[in-house]
Amino acid sequence: MKDLLKLFSQCTDAENVEKMKSVLPNLLLSYSDSENPEETMKTPVAAYRLLRQLRNDLIYIVKHIQLNLYQCEEYQDELDAKLPDIPQLEDLDGAALGLIRLQEIYKLHPEDITKETSLDADEAYHVGLVAYVEDKFQHAFLWFLYSLNRLTEYSNTDEEELLHYLSSSAYHFGSLPAAIYFSQELLNLDPSNDEVRVQLNWLLRLQSNPDISTLNTESSNYEALCRGEMSDVEIGGATVFPEVGVAVQPRKGSAVFWYNLHRNGKLDQKTEHAGCPVLVGNKWVANKWIHEFGQEFRRPCSLSEWE
Repeated sequence: MKDLLKLFSQCTDAENVEKMKSVLPNLLLSYSDSENPEETMKTPVAAYRLLRQLRNDLIYIVKHIQLNLYQCEEYQDELDAKLPDIPQLEDLDGAALGLIRLQEIYKLHPEDITKETSLDADEAYHVGLVAYVEDKFQHAFLWFLYSLNRLTEYSNTDEEELLHYLSSSAYHFGSLPAAIYFSQELLNLDPSNDEVRVQLNWLLRLQSNPDISTLNTESSNYEALCRGEMSDVEIGGATVFPEVGVAVQPRKGSAVFWYNLHRNGKLDQKTEHAGCPVLVGNKWVANKWIHEFGQEFRRPCSLSEWE
């Protein structure tokens, strides 16, 4: 990386690209040789930050190489040879998962994990998103809270989006007071947001009358699934429901819709389904999952054990 930056500095010096010249000294300093490289990478947090910085810097460099390619032709072959592969987003997500595993196994808070190397609001927000996608809502909540406490005017993270995830995470792991608090904070930021107002009212109703519904902490339980078929299949490819003995053949332009949950919030075992292998042809489908949360006025809950 350091060799690449030095080479690129020659290119920018030669062509007087002022913008890159102003940035290169800081980049060179960031990747200067360390007396003890292992010290730089001794914690998973430091490794995560370095990977994130490397990804962002390489994207920045490649962007300017492409923009000024005609100015750097003399160095192009050498640049191509030295340019490393840019770490992909899944690489960064993997590093974030490493932090989440530490958090999970050792029962740590983000503040414990980041004692030696802190994360900024944007970095912590990304770790929270990875935890949220993995359905680790309590861990996600703690990272989102860590991010919120470090938001500055220079952060790229949107405060409204952060508050939304804080409320949603709290709801999913069963903390109604926290979900209500952050929904109220979100509404305070944007009093005209009717969707947030409806969400807040529903949470308040749940708090005052817990019998309305049971909090569903399993993200794999969806209220409804609509599967739209986007291609015809010559042989095979049916969607089957073994519990009720139904098989739906794929037909282009058709759609199948069902509720995975009863109105009382319990899983409907009869909706267990599977896709048969395609023997001849190709099968393309589009799935639309609709979560139970936020649908309370479209499909009201029931207190009946059988609904």
